[in-house]
Amino acid sequence: MEKAQEYKYYSTQRPVDIGTFPNGKENPPIRIENYEGRIWVEHDTRLAKMKYDKEHKDSLSKYPELKERMQSLLQNGEKITPKQWKAEIQSLQSEYDSISKEQTKTATELAYAEVISYNKKNLARELQNENRQHNRQQNKTKRREEEI
Repeated sequence: MEKAQEYKYYSTQRPVDIGTFPNGKENPPIRIENYEGRIWVEHDTRLAKMKYDKEHKDSLSKYPELKERMQSLLQNGEKITPKQWKAEIQSLQSEYDSISKEQTKTATELAYAEVISYNKKNLARELQNENRQHNRQQNKTKRREEEI
């Protein structure tokens, strides 16, 4: 019989409560320890934080600016309701969809233009090669005639 694996989970939510930690039937918590403040955790938690920071670098760098923008919008004391958020999301999604269609069309047209440009350059190169080959052939013919 295999021994079940044991995992340590370090909660970022204080206090640890229902829904703030994984609770699977196959791997239930064995014990929960609450600490008054931050403590140093050995192993690879620093690597996990570094990985998270690396994966979310853009979001983390934009956070201060976006937070400031949000606070300036809410300075009047207005509150944002979930309905307003959903309406804004829906509006932005439809705008994104229309822009996306236009972008796809533009990208396709650009691809066509690039193919035409490539074909034009390729045709010019082939004509130039044929011209050189024809000139070489004429020069060879002239030399033979002069030799005779």
